[in-house]
Amino acid sequence: MLKGFIHESLKDSPESLKDQLNQLELEIENGASKATAFCLENFPNLIDLKAGLVLNKTETEFITSDHPVVFYNQLFERLKQQGNTG
Repeated sequence: MLKGFIHESLKDSPESLKDQLNQLELEIENGASKATAFCLENFPNLIDLKAGLVLNKTETEFITSDHPVVFYNQLFERLKQQGNTG
């Protein structure tokens, strides 16, 4: 997951940098502990989010799952801008 994040972050970088990255071995010690700490540290950034219900009022069916991704982000609602997926 870390390597994927780095690749995505560097997607506009020169190919030589990407090639060097492919040769790296990445490892996180105590990954579960670090992930839990990250969640706890970032919790204040999430407490203003509210649940929403999407009602389909069209003839076209849609599918959702326990990992839905939509083209909507509540942050951009307040900023009056179009946002990324959320």
